[in-house]
Formats: sequence, C-alpha cells, structure tokens
Amino acid sequence: MSATAPASATPRVTLGIATFNRETYLAEAIASALAQEYDSFEVLVVDDGSTNPAIAEVLAGFDDPRLRVVRHPQNRGIAEAYNTMVGEGRGELIAMLGDDDVCLPDRLSREVAIFDAHPDTGVVHGDALMIDAQGRTTGRWDSADFTQGALVQAFFRSHNHLVDPTRMVHRRVYEAVGGYDSSFRIAQDMHFWLRAAREFRFRHCPGGPLIGFRRHGEN
Repeated sequence: MSATAPASATPRVTLGIATFNRETYLAEAIASALAQEYDSFEVLVVDDGSTNPAIAEVLAGFDDPRLRVVRHPQNRGIAEAYNTMVGEGRGELIAMLGDDDVCLPDRLSREVAIFDAHPDTGVVHGDALMIDAQGRTTGRWDSADFTQGALVQAFFRSHNHLVDPTRMVHRRVYEAVGGYDSSFRIAQDMHFWLRAAREFRFRHCPGGPLIGFRRHGEN
C-alpha cells in the first residue's frame, strides 16, 4: 500500500469507535484501527459522556493525525454515538468497530474493494474471529451473502445474520433512510438494517474474518 494520506486530505473511509467508561480494551481497538493496510482513512472515537478518567488517558496515548475524538458532554446512548460518527465523519464509507474488538490489518482494504468492484453496493459486511479477554481465538462467527430479497426475508423470518461490527456503510444509505433511532436502547442496529435492506444491496466480504469479536465479562 502507499504511504498514509496527509491529515488534511479528505479520507475515503471513516472508522468509528464508540466508547463509554470502558477503557480495558480501548487502546487495543484503536491501535488495530490505525494499523490498517489502507491509506485513506480516519479513526473517529466518540466518547459518549464518559466519567472514567482512564478514557482520557488512553486517548492521550496516541499521537496520530488520523485519529480524531468527539466527546458528548453527557451519555446519549449507542444510537446517538453512531449518529455522531456519521455526522462528524468525513469519509464516504463509514465503518464501525466495538471498543473491545480488534480490526484485522486488511479489513478496510478488502471492504473498500467490494465497493469498487460493485458500485451499487450500500453495505459490506463479513465474518469475525471470536476472541476472549486475552485475545485468544475461541471460534468463528460467519455470515453469508444474501440477495436483497433474501436478506429482508431473513430479518423477518429467522434472525439477524450480519456480524454487525464488520459493517461498512456507504454514506448514501444514511442519506436515504436516516440514521439510528435513539428510542431503541437495544436493536437500533436491526432497526437500521430493516430500513436499509429494502433499498440497498448488502454484500458479504469473502476471504476470511475481518475483525476479532471479543467475548468477555464486561459485555
């Protein structure tokens, strides 16, 4: 890959991380995001009203022009943190990562390649390694490729087959269907998927896991 794009350039991808009072894995998540084998991205951390001083300490440990931080003065909930990522992000492609998960190094490059190969794509998603508190692999969480109609039917008749933290969403999807509804304290992602899947093609990213999805005592 080419050298990192200048901080003043508009990045193609915004990789967002929302956090609230949980510092245990945050540094690892940010480091994995900054270590991507891709040259046009920013990492946008949304601190959703944290009162834990360790969050500020973790964020102060990074000196990288690709990292930006937006702070909510009070906790607004995960849906509003996601909406801030969309509103404050500069990329046309918006990816997200849990503050306790890790990106594999080729995540962004592989997902962007899907958008480049299929310009009608609205959302790219993929598979994950399951990891434990120490980062050891414990299994896999696989998704699949669905036609537009099959995905909508699956949402209603079976369950959500998407590995949510692997998502990369084109900005035009948010412009068309809106963002995340803060009245949903849980399942705000599912509510968004139901609206988006009716209008846009979702594509699965082949080639193996994109992230490490962490299961631990704090989640």
